[in-house]
Amino acid sequence: MREKIKEAVLKIAEEMELGISKIILFGSRARNEATKWSDWDILVVVKGEISREKKWEFARRIRKECARELIDVEPFIKSEKELEHCADIPGHIVKTALKEGVVL
Repeated sequence: MREKIKEAVLKIAEEMELGISKIILFGSRARNEATKWSDWDILVVVKGEISREKKWEFARRIRKECARELIDVEPFIKSEKELEHCADIPGHIVKTALKEGVVL
């Protein structure tokens, strides 16, 4: 599943002309605590700036592509600058992903 998610993200990023810095799996799947009902939480770090609208479109397309493979994925899209800014904010999803995540 991890490889299918990574392939979907990279395929869509290429179609949208986005550079990807890293893809991080986090949450119960990364901690090996998942149940059959658990989704796949991923943090996708984009090189350069990305508008809110483009983030939404990117996330929507990732969800749609993964759904074709029956993978329930929850993508969080951040730029490298946003990643750096949010990395030390207590309780922020970025901090959690960086702490417990697994790079795909």
